[in-house]
Parts: sequence; structure tokens; C-alpha cells
Amino acid sequence: MGIRRFNGKEFIEATVCVVENNNQEFLMIKHKRGPFLGLKNCPGGKKDKNESLIEASIRETESETGITPINPRVVGSAYFENKDAPNFWVEFHKTEEYEGEVVGENDECFSFWQDKKNLPKHEMHNPDTPIFDMILKGQIFNVYSKHGKVTNLADVDIYENNKQVTNDMKKNPHSASIVMACRASREM
Repeated sequence: MGIRRFNGKEFIEATVCVVENNNQEFLMIKHKRGPFLGLKNCPGGKKDKNESLIEASIRETESETGITPINPRVVGSAYFENKDAPNFWVEFHKTEEYEGEVVGENDECFSFWQDKKNLPKHEMHNPDTPIFDMILKGQIFNVYSKHGKVTNLADVDIYENNKQVTNDMKKNPHSASIVMACRASREM
């Protein structure tokens, strides 16, 4: 399992994979266990030791849904600081290419295709709503969520090695991987 440090806290490295089919539907899951029991999201999970985030995204999507993503690309990242659950740093991937058929149900979740224009936002983890809005708009994002309030990192003063990180660097989802401190934030 990979760990990142941000603002003096540890974050477990994880992925979410947004697979879109030709019917403009997203592959989604409904969790059957764990801290997100009953909530819906796209497939994903924790990165294993010695695997890349893309490899983790493909592995998790395949194990949860039966679908194998092909050529997923990075569309954003998010730090999730949680009060009653572990903290996660999530790299979001998206692809329109895949192989396989949806399995429907396994011991972890139910899997299904969902019209992307009618996402079940009221059944999703609260911070995921603005993130999926950005995905739907085709925006690359790099955000920080603290106890459910999402902040765009472009609006946060971030310092790396005592130098302020520029907005161009903050727009790159990979730039946050070495961030050392966060001074101030503004809610989106």
C-alpha cells in the first residue's frame, strides 16, 4: 500500500476509474461493505505495493466489475481528509475503451452502467459530487477535501521546499504528490 504525506498527515494512495461506454453511461458500483457501505461511485481502490496507480486502477475495476479498462488516462487527483475514516489520496482515471461484461454483483459491490447525465449524486460520498461535475465538464482537477468540503488546490497557497507552487504546477494532478504544506484554503 502506498502512502503520501500532505499537510502533516498520511494519505493512503488509491484510484478511481471512470469507464464510459458508447451509450454515455459510466460504470459504477454500490458498496456492500466498508466505510462507504451503501454509497455509489465508480470502481477503484487502494494501490498495492510495487504497482503503478494505473495498474491499480485496472486491477480494482476488473475485480469489482468484470470490466478491464484499456488505456486509462489521468484526469485529476484529490486529497480526502476524513474525520471518521482513513485519509486517501486518489488519482482519477478515465477511459472509453474496455473489454468484458459487467458481473453485476460480487462480495464487495454491485456493478452497473449509469447514465452520466443522471448520476445518483444523493447516493454518492459527499465530496464526489463536485469532482464528478468536473469530470463531466472535461476539466483536469487537483482538489483537497477536508471533512466533506472540497477546495480546488488552485485556490490554496501551497509551498514546496519553502517556495510557493505556481498555479500552472497546481493544475497538473501529479504536482501535488510532493506538496509539503498548505497555508490557507477557500471552499469551492
